[in-house]
Amino acid sequence: MRAALVSLGALVALWAAILFGNADAGEQGNKKARDIVVHVVKMTAGNKFDPDSLDVKVGDQVKFVNPDGPSHTATSDDIKTGDPKKTFNTGVVKKGQDASITLNNEMTYKYHCEFHTGMTGTINVKP
Repeated sequence: MRAALVSLGALVALWAAILFGNADAGEQGNKKARDIVVHVVKMTAGNKFDPDSLDVKVGDQVKFVNPDGPSHTATSDDIKTGDPKKTFNTGVVKKGQDASITLNNEMTYKYHCEFHTGMTGTINVKP
């Protein structure tokens, strides 16, 4: 009888470790997500990025928002290199829409709108 209780206790302990071990992993994943900062860049009707210069940390997110203007893009100047570490492109962001990017490489990104000459910006990604 005592051996059966020990076995049952071991089984319960194993089950609890599996169940609560997953909960702990999820909690750690949520903590990481909470540490990410979202920076907002407005795409204006006057064909400007606001702000046009931004300092962020590696892993931060930049959300490009077009509240009231014509369609825009946010396209890195290095897009023709094809190097995914140096490039991003939001695609077309229409009035009332937004698009987000996550920057995982420490560097300076210069970007522009493909539709509006002179609509440019810079994002400095730091550790």
